[in-house]
Amino acid sequence: MQILNSMKKACHFGAGNIGRGFIGLILHHAGYDVSFADVNSSLIRQLNESKQYPVETIAVSPQRYVVNVERSFDINEDTDALIETMANVDILTTAVGPHILPKIAPLFAKALEMKFTNSSYSYLNIIACENVIGGSELLKREVFNYLSEPVKDFVNEWVGFPNSAVDRIVPIQDNQEPLLVRVEEYVEWVIDSVNAKGALNFKGAIFTDKLEAFIERKLYLVNAAHAAIAYMGYQKRYETISESLNDQEIMDHVYAQMLEAATLLSLKHGFDMQELREYANKTLKRFANPEITDSVYRVGRSPIRKLSLNDRFIKPLLEMFEYQCESKHFELSVYNALQYDYVEDEEAVSLNEKIKENGLERTLTDMWKVSSDHPLVQSIIKLKYTN
Repeated sequence: MQILNSMKKACHFGAGNIGRGFIGLILHHAGYDVSFADVNSSLIRQLNESKQYPVETIAVSPQRYVVNVERSFDINEDTDALIETMANVDILTTAVGPHILPKIAPLFAKALEMKFTNSSYSYLNIIACENVIGGSELLKREVFNYLSEPVKDFVNEWVGFPNSAVDRIVPIQDNQEPLLVRVEEYVEWVIDSVNAKGALNFKGAIFTDKLEAFIERKLYLVNAAHAAIAYMGYQKRYETISESLNDQEIMDHVYAQMLEAATLLSLKHGFDMQELREYANKTLKRFANPEITDSVYRVGRSPIRKLSLNDRFIKPLLEMFEYQCESKHFELSVYNALQYDYVEDEEAVSLNEKIKENGLERTLTDMWKVSSDHPLVQSIIKLKYTN
């Protein structure tokens, strides 16, 4: 068991498994006093009572760490104290889901106003650790909607909003210890060094001036493959990701899809193809780890978001058309996602209702804002009649 002391201060929004088992752990290892903010009052109460929580890696020889927690805030109940803390930390991070960022933006704006009012001339970096391209930029745009011009000028000088890419599997937990989080050994947190303020550089994260390439490598090769396994696994009535990968048809399909993504990434960003193949193989081994029980329902959840224009399937597909790359396996995964009808997933239910009411073609043109003769729409419709 390893307990580390810290000095700098960080506040993280989202005290769930990803927040504690990924971002909170890295910040703790990097020497930060970590606070958490969340809407889950029961979880916040437990964190405040224990002042720490354990993280354990899922491996043959698991490692166990204890993360000390400075303070935890109920977003709905401890608003004033939370804002004051936010105004006086060195780093603010989020792992709440991109759709929640606009909802928490007013809190960030109030904290920045306080920092301005207090003439706090120290650098602050705000990093949205979400599975979306440009998450920190999105949060900045939302926050700026609530700021006056003088505060905007102050923020532009003293506050950075560097985008980031995050990668660690944190499966559904079934632990006896209430605050324990079990995570895979592999971890990657890549942060844009260009838009960071001050000397932001800490152990456990990769800082780069070519973040877009890293983000797209992760989105196109990891996120897209993970979701592809879930959607095909669901069609075949498998329950977990590792179980689905025991099916050779699914394994072959997903690996072929990853090679399509690798070809695009090599052409667009200059990645070495052999290195991308090795990255793909490593990723599949992570997904197939029998020690990680990850359900197809968790990985496949929210299909409307996953099928949006800037997410893991449609963004690379549109670029594949532009670069004239092979894309049939990506197209099949999109078709499989459209068949995902898990009744406990609100987006899956909504998507299937739209298809039934408006037809597949109309649903796709509305969702992607393209004409009905667009090659992407036509390729998906063709799959409808050949599957």
